[in-house]
Amino acid sequence: MKKVLSIVLSVVMLLSMSVPAFAADIIESETVVIGGDSIEREDLFISAELAQEITTLFISDMIAIGEVSWDASTDIVEVIAMYDGTDENNITAYTIELDEGYVVISAYVDVPNVVLEWSDKAEPLYKEFDLAETDQIVYGGSLYYYKDSGNGTLETLTGFTIEQSEVINVLETKYDLANVPTAIVSALVNDNDASLMTTTPGSSSVITDPISHADQWYNGPYSCNDYQNHWEENGSTVECHSTSEYRNLGNGFKNHCGPTAITNMLVMYGNRFGVTEINNEDDDDIFLTVANIGTSHLYYINSDALGIIGGTANASADNYILDAFEAYDVSGITVEGRFNINYTNIEISLRNDRLLYLLLDDHDLYGNHHVICYAYTRLVSSTDGSYVTYLKVADGWASTPRYIDIASVNGDKYWEINY
Repeated sequence: MKKVLSIVLSVVMLLSMSVPAFAADIIESETVVIGGDSIEREDLFISAELAQEITTLFISDMIAIGEVSWDASTDIVEVIAMYDGTDENNITAYTIELDEGYVVISAYVDVPNVVLEWSDKAEPLYKEFDLAETDQIVYGGSLYYYKDSGNGTLETLTGFTIEQSEVINVLETKYDLANVPTAIVSALVNDNDASLMTTTPGSSSVITDPISHADQWYNGPYSCNDYQNHWEENGSTVECHSTSEYRNLGNGFKNHCGPTAITNMLVMYGNRFGVTEINNEDDDDIFLTVANIGTSHLYYINSDALGIIGGTANASADNYILDAFEAYDVSGITVEGRFNINYTNIEISLRNDRLLYLLLDDHDLYGNHHVICYAYTRLVSSTDGSYVTYLKVADGWASTPRYIDIASVNGDKYWEINY
């Protein structure tokens, strides 16, 4: 079960964070051996409960993109399991029926996209069948629906009766472990094989002093070459809050690094620019306001279903940030992105005095996490002239700022907040 849960976590990341799917160098098979471990077909299975969670995040992303009739009130009405027709237990996909429209989720992750079909208005085509409670829906891929009444034959949408052997199963032809991102493969086999992952030196350690860290892990000694920090000038300090402070507020919060990051952003902004509406409110109340905005708009899901599902969708974090500032009557804020985290982009953003909302993906220390970046320090080695860059962040874990080696997040994304 642990492997199955790991796979679905990565599937959710694919949907809500737009993680690119890099093809693994493996063959299509029921069992694939990697680094002495193996992936079984059952490891790729997505349960009905997790299919619902994926659907919820998908809807949230689509609302953020726009041009759909779904909104924060869109609700799941029923989950219909669909089968391959060869065995009553062989599920191929789930239809998540909504109060408006539907979403079809693959029961297995090794397809090009686990969202197989969706509509924000229409009903699924199987509604055209006259279905009894004992009938099963056989699903062979997009628009290939059949009714199985258990008599050895299947009925097509056009009313013909066919043998099971005549079923068109387009979905089956798309099953391929090469569709599975290497991050998922790594999680499945719990393997540290360097061919499946790259590690930045010392990236799994907490960094409070960038020079000490660089001297330990790179070819030092290092000294400061350049920095940008508009938030700690003239003796000012940055106030940081952690998820642990808010975990037990109200009915409790889980996977709440997003609301915590936005709370830190509001507090930082309020302190620096003297925003009365923010500064006069207790930090706990600010967090509760931010969390409520998130849950009411599906920006944030307060859940830890089976230990893995929940959190803030990357794709809608810009709207989440804007709504949070609007709640405190702060105007003139814009959010742009998502930009790649690299030295050039970060240097430009911070030199122009922006706040950055970082979307960390499978970081060696933080995992999948949201943090606020407000400064950087670039160091140079007196030995070989090489550079290393560290981002200064409110990481949502500590009450004081920390640093992240930019090499450990290179290629991740960020939203830029302009004020």
